[in-house]
Amino acid sequence: MNHKPEPKTKITFKKRPTVLQTLRILQDRHFALLALCSAICFCTSTAIFNGLPPLLERKYHLKPLYVGLCYLPYTLGSCTTRWTAGTFADRIFKHYARQVGVDVRSNRQCPTQMQHIPLEKARLVLAIPFIYFYCLCIIAFGWVMNYNVHIAGPLILLFFCGNASTGVNNTLGMLVADLNVTRPASARAVLSMVNWLTSAGASAAIIPLIDAMGMGWLGVLLAGMMILVSPALWALFFWGKKWRDKQALTLD
Repeated sequence: MNHKPEPKTKITFKKRPTVLQTLRILQDRHFALLALCSAICFCTSTAIFNGLPPLLERKYHLKPLYVGLCYLPYTLGSCTTRWTAGTFADRIFKHYARQVGVDVRSNRQCPTQMQHIPLEKARLVLAIPFIYFYCLCIIAFGWVMNYNVHIAGPLILLFFCGNASTGVNNTLGMLVADLNVTRPASARAVLSMVNWLTSAGASAAIIPLIDAMGMGWLGVLLAGMMILVSPALWALFFWGKKWRDKQALTLD
């Protein structure tokens, strides 16, 4: 004899969103502004990565093995972001959460709690200084590569470029996940798609741009692009919480 399950014991599974439904996240104002800034910073990192081998071969006449070793300072700089950005990001987030009476517990924040926290300020108060620091590093790296400087100079600057770029990308990625607490994986996937699509163009254009402008002015151009999009982060810093509150009211 078949027994119908009690209503309390029924398990409902949430339907997975389609690709088009996932891409609709681009229509969100917060996500669009963050994706714009993240894509420009990612393009800059890609340009440095892809432009480094020909630059080192032409200027310092290095063999491919030694060119590969020159990527280590950038990697080490990225690893140190664990202390320069990661630790501070956690402390700043807890500080802003306590201000609104939210007890922060690892991976246990519900959407209601996240709505009360000024997420934009908690993340961008760290991301904005990093993006300007990255601009300074890129300009310095470009002009150092433009003159006859010992190879230690560009390697030291690559270390700081790695630290700054990873700091920007990580903090912006954390904000994207915080703003999309019910769908963090989908949001990060769309952000990665935007970053890699735009960086493909940077990969194709970097060598012709170096030949046409020189690395010094190209560094100024890349830093200028990041400065031009940085007001998007300032807009989120000052008005992002108000936009979220207004959006929550309209949904209710």
